[in-house]
Amino acid sequence: MVKGDDQTDEVTALLRRSADEERRLLKRERRAERELDERRELLARDQERLKRAQARLERRRAGVTEAETALRERQSARATGPAATAVEETSSPPMESAPEPVTRSVTKSATKSVAKPTTKPATKSAAKPVAARRRKAATTSKAAAGNGVALADA
Repeated sequence: MVKGDDQTDEVTALLRRSADEERRLLKRERRAERELDERRELLARDQERLKRAQARLERRRAGVTEAETALRERQSARATGPAATAVEETSSPPMESAPEPVTRSVTKSATKSVAKPTTKPATKSAAKPVAARRRKAATTSKAAAGNGVALADA
């Protein structure tokens, strides 16, 4: 009877190994299914983002096309020059009557408080062009470094 028990033990062991292998295969299959689901979700998200990016790209292309069209229209208008009717339209209509001048009595203290605009620069050096000031500074520094004698102000 030992032979019968050995055979049943072998069959049991084979069945157990087979069941263990089946469980491992099922686990691997479930893991692969989860990975497939994750990758499909990523693909769907990326496709949605791609659709939004393509729509944004098309809007930008349309904007560039509109801007190019407007530029061409303005360039052609500038190339033809202003028309006589355009000049008349942009000029203001003549006034019917001139407004009456306003007269006020101004005291001496009131005129002092108003600063008069001046065209004179605040300093002498500010009146000179930038290049002239640079040349003067360069020649003065060279002369001072070379022999200790500065050039006369120009």
